[in-house]
Amino acid sequence: TFKNKEEYEKYQAEYRELYGDKSEKIRAGGYKIYTTIDSDIQRKLQKRIDDTLDDRSDEKQENGKYALQGAGVIIDNTSNAVVAIVGGRGTDDAYNRGFLARRQPGSTIKPLLDYAPAFETGYFYPSYVIEDREFAGGPKNSGGSYRGSVTLREALNRSLNTVAWQLLQKIDVKTGLAYLGKMEFSSLTWQDSTAAAVSIGGFTYGTRVVDMAKGVYDDKTCLRSVIYERTEQEVIPITTRQTQVYTEGTAYMITDILKGTMDKSYGTGRGLDIDGQQAAGKTGTANDSKDTWFCGYTRYYTAAVWVGYDTPRAMPGIYGATVSGKIWKNVMTDIHSDLPEKDWVRPDTVELAYFKSSTGERVDYNTGEKDLFNTCLLY
Repeated sequence: TFKNKEEYEKYQAEYRELYGDKSEKIRAGGYKIYTTIDSDIQRKLQKRIDDTLDDRSDEKQENGKYALQGAGVIIDNTSNAVVAIVGGRGTDDAYNRGFLARRQPGSTIKPLLDYAPAFETGYFYPSYVIEDREFAGGPKNSGGSYRGSVTLREALNRSLNTVAWQLLQKIDVKTGLAYLGKMEFSSLTWQDSTAAAVSIGGFTYGTRVVDMAKGVYDDKTCLRSVIYERTEQEVIPITTRQTQVYTEGTAYMITDILKGTMDKSYGTGRGLDIDGQQAAGKTGTANDSKDTWFCGYTRYYTAAVWVGYDTPRAMPGIYGATVSGKIWKNVMTDIHSDLPEKDWVRPDTVELAYFKSSTGERVDYNTGEKDLFNTCLLY
């Protein structure tokens, strides 16, 4: 993240110079490059994207590429390594949309930018009650309806824009963006820190698919090692650096809420859960459905899927849950078929306690309703 335009432009100039130097060297050849890509998972992700989009459209661009495109990234949650990255339909297109394209993430950004940072303050929690209504200068909800008093849990499952916007206003845009900075989102600009629209996925440039597959931040890419053939020496030491972006309690509570995306009757991704496996996820649909996403994870894998046109255009009737969600569900079902069911373990810092329905605050008497509270933070 950047404090101002000058800081941003200085960084970009230094980056371009360094990138140009390294790119020239690697393109000169003479290197052996070893990756973490799992060829079986790669084939399954490619097939699911190709088959799903082939059924949708065979329109071609002037350059011969398919007009309707998709991209996906899968990360192994044990090693934190990229095990599959598909950059488009087929394998002949050299442009890797999973790594290079920057598209508006829509509501998939809400858990990372609005809700989790709000939980980190200690003031907000899943049962916290907030007003879902129109605000001057604020966004409208998809569909134009408002529900009045709702808990944050329900608001995230319903993907209510007004609530996400309020949360980022309350904690400050720069505070929320700082968490994306910790995850090293590569396309943030100094203007993003002044724009409330980022709360619902409106960025200057957007985000990459590979960025949207991040959780516990790990700087691993899909490289295992790079060897210079003449000397057989490793020229780029592959190290690992992990950052616990959110506290364990916040991560658990957000995950518990995001299970509802698929298993709650009002969840925006209802029906996308994986048989025999615990999963959490979030849909994302940008304005006019120009960008559609589904990002989700299990204990085993995290996957992010994007569908849209290279030259953005409206896609009436297509949402994050429809095409992207279908690809996500199918490929995640494929790669979990022989894996035993695993759930997330609730940390000692999180308790299930009664809350008052009118305010959502924790109480010590039986109200008949329970939710999660982070005991290491003061409410």
